[in-house]
Amino acid sequence: MSFIKSAAGNSWRRELLRRTWGSVMYVERGRFVTVFVVGYAEGMAARILEEEHQRYGDMLQYDGPDDYRLDNDNVKF
Repeated sequence: MSFIKSAAGNSWRRELLRRTWGSVMYVERGRFVTVFVVGYAEGMAARILEEEHQRYGDMLQYDGPDDYRLDNDNVKF
């Protein structure tokens, strides 16, 4: 499983990844899953995210700011 942090407004970049290496679903002896991690969005960005989620089902949205400067606080394993 691969988690990719993506800004809410970068739908074209997510689409590019889905059409290239993100489209690989199976590797030798296993399955490969790509999940896009996106912060809170409002307005048009929120509608686009909802459409992407309905179409692809590969997004994880958290209820926090969509800001790369806060990545260490946003994603913890």
